[in-house]
Amino acid sequence: MSVPVTIGVAMFLASVAQTIELAAYQAGFHGVRSLAMSSLARNAMFPLVFAPLLAMILRYGLVNHRSADRSPGRIAHQVAWMAAWTVVGLAAVLVLGASSTRSR
Repeated sequence: MSVPVTIGVAMFLASVAQTIELAAYQAGFHGVRSLAMSSLARNAMFPLVFAPLLAMILRYGLVNHRSADRSPGRIAHQVAWMAAWTVVGLAAVLVLGASSTRSR
């Protein structure tokens, strides 16, 4: 993975995490854990989101490397799957983190 892609993925994760955290706060989840990058790194649920996302990135990279088909539709489909997984995964981290915080 190239440096610009790595930076782009980190920026995307940060922006999605901030949006989800703000939406959760506005929905009334005031005691939730933070989705800031420093908090995510310490969260036990984060590897459950990050490992499949990393596997997806590596798999799509291999498929794209081996294939001559680099149509915008194919790339958009791959990016959409990765973005959807990121949103669902970070929302799950937030909800599961909030439920584990409340149970203590």
